[in-house]
Amino acid sequence: MDTKTPNRPSQLCWCGGGAVLVHWPGQDVLMVGPEKDWIKYAYDGDVVITAEPDGVRIITEDIQEFIQRVPGEGYTWAWGGCMEV
Repeated sequence: MDTKTPNRPSQLCWCGGGAVLVHWPGQDVLMVGPEKDWIKYAYDGDVVITAEPDGVRIITEDIQEFIQRVPGEGYTWAWGGCMEV
């Protein structure tokens, strides 16, 4: 996957299920999946990513988020319906 940035990431963290979280200084956090699909998480200020046994914790000065994989039998709900994960 070409991120089109000449800089190396400051943090790279395995997220399980073939996904990794990548962070470049002063930029957003990017989660990249095994099929090169991605999700961008925007944060203000410094970001620290830590691996946990069942997911990844993202910590900033103001918030703390925990991201983990939804089991194969799980579903994600969205407006207007749901889709299989």
